[in-house]
Amino acid sequence: MVKYAANYTIYKDGATYYAMDIDGNIDYSGATAHTVINSAIGNLGAAGGTVRILDGNFTLTGTVNLASKVKIVMSKHAVFTMAANIYMFDFNNVQDAGIFGGYLQGSNDYIVQAIRIYNGSKRNTVSGCYIRNCRTYYYLGGRAITIEDDTSAYNSILDNIIEDTYQEGMIVYRSSNNIIKGNTVNRTGNHGIIVTGGSSNLIENNIVLNAGYHYLYGDAHGIDVDGVSVTYTCQDNRVIGNIIKTTRMTGIQVADGAHRTAVIGNSVEDTTQRGIYYGGTSASSSGGVIVGNNVFNASSIGIFVEGTSSGCINWMTVADNVVESCGDDGIILKYVYDSTVEGNICQGNSGCGLNFESQECDYDIILGNDFRGNTGDSIRQNGANGNGEQAHNIT
Repeated sequence: MVKYAANYTIYKDGATYYAMDIDGNIDYSGATAHTVINSAIGNLGAAGGTVRILDGNFTLTGTVNLASKVKIVMSKHAVFTMAANIYMFDFNNVQDAGIFGGYLQGSNDYIVQAIRIYNGSKRNTVSGCYIRNCRTYYYLGGRAITIEDDTSAYNSILDNIIEDTYQEGMIVYRSSNNIIKGNTVNRTGNHGIIVTGGSSNLIENNIVLNAGYHYLYGDAHGIDVDGVSVTYTCQDNRVIGNIIKTTRMTGIQVADGAHRTAVIGNSVEDTTQRGIYYGGTSASSSGGVIVGNNVFNASSIGIFVEGTSSGCINWMTVADNVVESCGDDGIILKYVYDSTVEGNICQGNSGCGLNFESQECDYDIILGNDFRGNTGDSIRQNGANGNGEQAHNIT
């Protein structure tokens, strides 16, 4: 007897969808894709298994609900199109499951939230998907991938392509220990990728282009790590090795109670506002690392570290960054103390190399930086850092 590689194989013939089991028997069939797929998933039981989606055009009028230990593997030309105001694929209290491959697209008449992971879902993977056109007829709403709530964790979003969403490309909300790696996000309405109120998430080696391209309202940064004014714990997140280009607002923003965030080895280019921002106006974000980044042609400040008069930032490290051709100061420190600025190159900027914007900046170490060739002062003190140290800077 012929055995098929997948526990179930889903295909379409005419207007009918079929679920064929491992022995070649048709266990389920019908006119709605999600009903047939959900029946196959449900029949796998606690042991889980693999559901293979063959090439074809699948219209979704309901949500496909993942189950624990179930992997959906899609052929290269398996195309799912939304035809209702629903999530396309839901991980609801699901563990060790995944979606691999496939083309997920919205239609102009429906709000599209392509994939949602929530309610205690852990160790799930979404990889190799192409997701586009998450919007409504009136160009409102639409995210590609959402991970939400503080009971969901350890999920991996890897090597996906996301284009033309009218909100964020991806949002991690109050969820921790997730990996967002190797994705390309292009032409969003708001942020390319945002972590808000979660900890120990890794955002690595992603390409974020044209954040804010479909802008209507709100913020549109390339990558945003937001502590939501310390409403939820947000700390120890890492933003590493990403490429951010052409954003409506800031390239990388860390703000409002997002503590001990590492911003390392990123390339930020052609931002309408700042290249990298670390701080917050409603709550400061302390103990961070901004190291080894390249910031080029930000319309405003290259790197801005900002506390508040009631909540200064401390224990920051700003080191080995290259900031060039920005429309304002290369680096600004405002309400920052007990921090280190070392080994940075700030050249060709239309402002100062380094600007202490407030007198409250003190006990800072400024060491071995190159601040030549800027329009303004190499280092502007503004009466700050009287108790700090400055040495071996090229000015």
